[in-house]
Amino acid sequence: MPGDRPGRLVDFGGRRVYFPPFVHQPPSLCTMTSALMAANVARVGMLPATQAEVKALAADSGHGLPPDGYSTRDMMRALGKRYGLAVDNETVSLDGWRSRLSNGWVGVLAVRFPRMPEQFTRRAPSFTGGHRIVIAGYRPKKDTTLVIDPLAPTGAEAGQEVEIGTLYPAMEDWVAWQVWLKEAEAVLTTLVIRLRFDPPRTATLRGDGQRRFKLWNESRPGLPERVLRPPADLTLEVDAKGQFRQGDDDLEPSGGPFMRIAGGEHDGLWLRAGANIEVDLSAEREEGGLVDDRFEEGFAAGIASERASWNQWLGGAPAEVAVGAGRGSRRRARGTGDDGIGEGLDG
Repeated sequence: MPGDRPGRLVDFGGRRVYFPPFVHQPPSLCTMTSALMAANVARVGMLPATQAEVKALAADSGHGLPPDGYSTRDMMRALGKRYGLAVDNETVSLDGWRSRLSNGWVGVLAVRFPRMPEQFTRRAPSFTGGHRIVIAGYRPKKDTTLVIDPLAPTGAEAGQEVEIGTLYPAMEDWVAWQVWLKEAEAVLTTLVIRLRFDPPRTATLRGDGQRRFKLWNESRPGLPERVLRPPADLTLEVDAKGQFRQGDDDLEPSGGPFMRIAGGEHDGLWLRAGANIEVDLSAEREEGGLVDDRFEEGFAAGIASERASWNQWLGGAPAEVAVGAGRGSRRRARGTGDDGIGEGLDG
């Protein structure tokens, strides 16, 4: 069901940032290890977070380890073949970083290792070549991001906070070879509106300060948007009954369907019906998957641009509107060279 994924949510810069399952890189495979961790942000932890998966991803680049390490083109080819992720290299400015990192994007960067901050270079003090890292989240007050370094010994030691102004110069000639992926963009989840209620129904959450009620955002179905712990009973209006699907599999849990909240500070979020929630969701008939107009309008542009990819992933034209996979248009950047990265850098 949505949310039951590996990885963790980190409160950073006023936003809940998804931190993917960490993988320590095999020798010379920093590029593919970083690519896997970034892909797991797009898939919200659905991919195997193992060194074996890193090696399988590398094999899908089309050749063995090049003398200078894997290039950005190798990485993009492997991500496309293995996971169906269509990505381009880009030149994104510091202001672009601030915007993207504040809105659920992660960047895979090629950096000159000796130009990284000392807390990273001490892991391989004699290495002078290129390295790949992942950055996620943004804290405006400090102008910082979280660096996920595949050289970190453990996941607990990954995710160090660094000023973005110290990272950007470390890319040197590779500034045009950034690769960006967005949280939950390839979850391949669909949302089907089964019933709409007019007027809305009243749902009562039997709160006691301990019970947790998760709320979901239809555009980020793999992650809970909020968690409520009301100290006493809380009433909310709900105007629809829906069901999340993944491919051909229903994600509706045995505890009950999802309900869309109407009005108030949680307007538009989805609450899962179940124990400790009282609401009448009965109706004379169901709508057979009719998609709500407000929902459809909000994602029309992203849906149109990715329709072909979704059809390929799902094995045919989806019957409902897909969510969580939309991507804005991209323009490939022109770089000075697509060098291999990380050869000789051992884990």
